[in-house]
Amino acid sequence: MKVREVHCFMEALPDAALLVKPNGEIMAANRHAIESLKHPFGEKDITLHIIDLIPERFHSRHDALMRGFVMSGQQRSMGASGNYFPTRLADGTEIMTEISIGKLNVENFREPLLLVILIDRTDKVRLEEELKKRANIDELTELYARTCFMEKLQHEADRAIRYVRPLTIIYFDIDHFKNINDSYGHYIGDLVLRQVGHVCRNTIRQFDFTGRIGGEEFVAVLPETSLEAAVMVAERLRKAVKTIHIPNQNDEITVSASFGVTMMLPNECQITDLLKRGDQALYRAKSNGRDRIEIEIPSTSL
Repeated sequence: MKVREVHCFMEALPDAALLVKPNGEIMAANRHAIESLKHPFGEKDITLHIIDLIPERFHSRHDALMRGFVMSGQQRSMGASGNYFPTRLADGTEIMTEISIGKLNVENFREPLLLVILIDRTDKVRLEEELKKRANIDELTELYARTCFMEKLQHEADRAIRYVRPLTIIYFDIDHFKNINDSYGHYIGDLVLRQVGHVCRNTIRQFDFTGRIGGEEFVAVLPETSLEAAVMVAERLRKAVKTIHIPNQNDEITVSASFGVTMMLPNECQITDLLKRGDQALYRAKSNGRDRIEIEIPSTSL
């Protein structure tokens, strides 16, 4: 193939394309590459290498992939996540691209040249991340949604069993939440849920996490935490929830919550048993007047 034919082929491509020497020097770029990547391809006295398009933190990975490609000679895609690889624009910003590399035998060149095609997948990556976030995070409270929360709890439970470390949970729900919805409407109910989520995110410790597992039910997971310390965290949460005041016309809605605290046993295999005990302690808190904390001490016979 002649150089002129390669250039015509590149210009016909719908995506950014670069013609690269085996040493990484960029010989030519098509119009799409010039417009989308904004690097000064082909300008006099400016030599660019493919590594100039790769963020520094990925240089070693890029080099390894390129060496593997040159040695194998097989056309391939390369990427840091799936088939996507960060590509640096001239202004320093980054886009996510799908990069395909192939070899071309070009007239008057002893070694094959590399044809690098870059397809911008930034919007696709952002959409995938947003969908993943929506699946993992409860929209109202911005806490973990049930499925994601259960996976994280199982992971922490496995770790606690493996290393014989303490793990406690705080199971709580909003007092009289149905009455709030019935009396003031679901809009106010949603505001209450948002405020409770905000309180949780700002009250529990950085290494703890909370999930919304039902309508007004929540569970906070406290790794490496004794039962006594978990009760102190629950008391902070209880007091913080009581600071929530939502204006409503001439009225002001106050909020409280009831809490059940329990811990995992070293020989306990099922997180459902742990959650059941937390729920039992919560039920006692509600039966004994609400806006309080009850503790369920697990039987060592489990």
